[in-house]
Amino acid sequence: MKSVMDLVMEQISTCPTMSGREEPPPAICQCGCGELLQPVHFWTPEGGVWRYPTICSRQDQEYKRRKKAASLRESIEWIDEIFPRRSMGPRQLEATLDNYEPFEGILVGLKAARIYLENWEENVKKGRGLIFQGEVGLGKTHLIAAIVNELQRRLVFSYFLSVPLFLERVRDSFDEENTSEGKVMRALAAPRLLALNDMGAEKSSEWAIERLYQLIDDRYNYRSSVLVATNLDARGLASVYGSRIVDRLYEMCGAPIRLEGDSYRKRRR
Repeated sequence: MKSVMDLVMEQISTCPTMSGREEPPPAICQCGCGELLQPVHFWTPEGGVWRYPTICSRQDQEYKRRKKAASLRESIEWIDEIFPRRSMGPRQLEATLDNYEPFEGILVGLKAARIYLENWEENVKKGRGLIFQGEVGLGKTHLIAAIVNELQRRLVFSYFLSVPLFLERVRDSFDEENTSEGKVMRALAAPRLLALNDMGAEKSSEWAIERLYQLIDDRYNYRSSVLVATNLDARGLASVYGSRIVDRLYEMCGAPIRLEGDSYRKRRR
């Protein structure tokens, strides 16, 4: 892919030239934005000439946006190749904060998610995250998926993954030639924000706890943000995972946000 400067120079080379020592007046960009383009002076074997670039700041920004979007797609596809059975189904891919259906006991989660996104640049830069706790069916998964979707829309490298699938993939890598545990861990270290869904739903073991600690500790050390959705309360998290993981998560994410009430399924009966 050509750089912006390559495109500028390419455009300049095809622009009308004006000879002379005095700088000509600016020209109006032809894309319709109305921006004034400043002439650029070049020396040629025949002498000095002035040429007008035809790429304005708006076109330059659009080029950069497209380049960043393409890079984001490539990064997500790279992780998807390692996790062919994706964690995000159609429900999660369509999740937004606008189509979240809050009621009194879970409204606190929606407010926390909105505040997080309002300050997403500082939060992601400093590696801050959120922990959503609550019983099944209260929309925890929807909230973290909505945050990931919105950050991806803003071209922030974010990824959604279920903890059971993560551990399953690490186990499977032992029997594969082209994938290793190290490759899986490196892939999950790359996103600026990683959403961990269903933490606590996996079959607990010393091996599983150690792999999860390694993942969270790596992200803690590099100030990479983590979102967590779990059915376990604070005591349950400490009981299952021990103080090492819980302390890391609390330092990164702050106090867990507790969602309470009957599940959506019960409320719709």
